[in-house]
Amino acid sequence: LYLPRIRLYFSVPLHCYAALFCLKLKVAPCTLPLHLPMMCGTMDSKAPPSTTRVLVLGSSVSTGCGADNPEQDGWFALMRDAVHPLGFKVECRGLGGTNVVYWGQEPLPDDLDSFGVVMMCLSLGNEGLAGAHKPAHLSEVEQHYLDGLHYIAKRLRQKMSPNARLVLGGPYPNNDYKEAHLEVLLRVHNSMCGWDEVDHVIDFLQPCLNDGKGNWHAGASTDPGHPNNTGHQQMFACLSLQDVLGQSVDSVN
Repeated sequence: LYLPRIRLYFSVPLHCYAALFCLKLKVAPCTLPLHLPMMCGTMDSKAPPSTTRVLVLGSSVSTGCGADNPEQDGWFALMRDAVHPLGFKVECRGLGGTNVVYWGQEPLPDDLDSFGVVMMCLSLGNEGLAGAHKPAHLSEVEQHYLDGLHYIAKRLRQKMSPNARLVLGGPYPNNDYKEAHLEVLLRVHNSMCGWDEVDHVIDFLQPCLNDGKGNWHAGASTDPGHPNNTGHQQMFACLSLQDVLGQSVDSVN
């Protein structure tokens, strides 16, 4: 079989020559069969990220904890079911009991750059906010959370695909919170909205979820820190799917 030859004006990787040698093709030092550069040049190329893949990271509430069936009734599951008809696939890899120290030190997923949207949702309750009462202690917990979460956001942004969206879940209620704790939640949310690395912050302090005192609505929680089915539905109601997903869909919500 005659193979037309073409002179190339770039260097050919050594593994291409090895392939040619194994094929027992006699090739001049600077020539290759016409069809072989494609075989050699794309072997190590990486698949492009999918704009329709959504990854949820965070602590227990992000996994649906408190709901009767977290995989079906958690707020992330409600979001998953809502965007599935639009072609989006939502995956949750949250872990209960984790905080900003854990996610600041834990190796991030190797496939982070394959997701079009990455969400991180962490609780101030896991930082000990409910146990803080004096102004100095409240301020310490607030700053620790902000510094830790901002560092996490920077880590995520560095590993994500350049065009992917980074979405953070804002602070959410806890039945052990008092007025001073609510003031911390509001300040934290406002600070998060000013971070350049973040595309959107979910407002979990909206009236549909927050009773105005930083607590869950009556009958919407399974314990002070976790919403029940009703509470998870109220959390889902706080989401603007267009803001979470960005411009990758024409019309949602």
